[in-house]
Amino acid sequence: MIRRGFDHLTDYMNLQWFYHISNWFLFIIVSEVKTKAFCNWLLFCLIPIECSYIIGLTFHVSHYGAHSTDNFDDAKGVQLAILDAINSAPDNDVVFGSGTYNLSFTIQVAGATNLTMTGQGIDKIFLVGNSSSSIFSIESSQGLKITSLSNDFDPLPFTAAYANSVNNSYLDLKVEASHQTNVNQQVQAFLWYDSVALRLAVGPNAYEIYQTPSSSATTILVSPGILRIPLSFIPKFAVWDSIVVRYDFQSHVLGFVDVEDLTIQSIKICTFWCMRFLFCEQDVWISMITMFNHEMDAGWVPSLIVYMLLMVENIFQYIE
Repeated sequence: MIRRGFDHLTDYMNLQWFYHISNWFLFIIVSEVKTKAFCNWLLFCLIPIECSYIIGLTFHVSHYGAHSTDNFDDAKGVQLAILDAINSAPDNDVVFGSGTYNLSFTIQVAGATNLTMTGQGIDKIFLVGNSSSSIFSIESSQGLKITSLSNDFDPLPFTAAYANSVNNSYLDLKVEASHQTNVNQQVQAFLWYDSVALRLAVGPNAYEIYQTPSSSATTILVSPGILRIPLSFIPKFAVWDSIVVRYDFQSHVLGFVDVEDLTIQSIKICTFWCMRFLFCEQDVWISMITMFNHEMDAGWVPSLIVYMLLMVENIFQYIE
């Protein structure tokens, strides 16, 4: 434990070391203790000095095999860095270097105390989920802070397009750049989007339709830009309807359960479907959060983001 602490010492920790040494020796000199008492006091004072090496450490994910430039899966390395930071002591930092980190599974954070996960800035670091799982699932923690990074998904959990043709068996969507024609996906929901007002459609003809497709009912590409979606219901779509299609993604970009004193500061969340806060106690501080859809140049999804905020706004103590 102590040896690992030495590997992760920062300049701050070195200053802390001198601070402890100078304080204890000043106390000893002023007290004018004898030789035997001096030895007893020295043994006693070494305990807090040693502890200072394993509290307030910095854990770089690159030391655990998570590298932002190799285009390999970084989930295991990130998870190991966070586990070490949690298990060593409270008040530790997990640091991401600049670049893109690919995550094949959800990063679990449980039982953390005063843990900070920080990047180099929202335009310099991206945590990209490569599956239908969340980026972070955080439970039973307190004093947690996430700052200076961005989250995204590839493939995206949804796409947006215009109805090109429709019958009782399938819907063909005309997907235009820069939206994605994701194949081998199961579609769970259809929402009619108002492409003029740039929000979900409202009124008597608006719809939000859910289906439970069979395991073999997945999207296919029938021609360039035309995505075919199997249907399990009698459709009410019309040609040229603007439709947002949600895939079989059950997870939230960030999930928080039983968390106290949470701070989310200076982060960007891109192309996501939802975020969950459940049984968050004490303060939830959200400052300088950007919700951005870099795939949807025409502004297809802002109202989905607003919908997410409406679902969780009652638990926020402070939003800037």
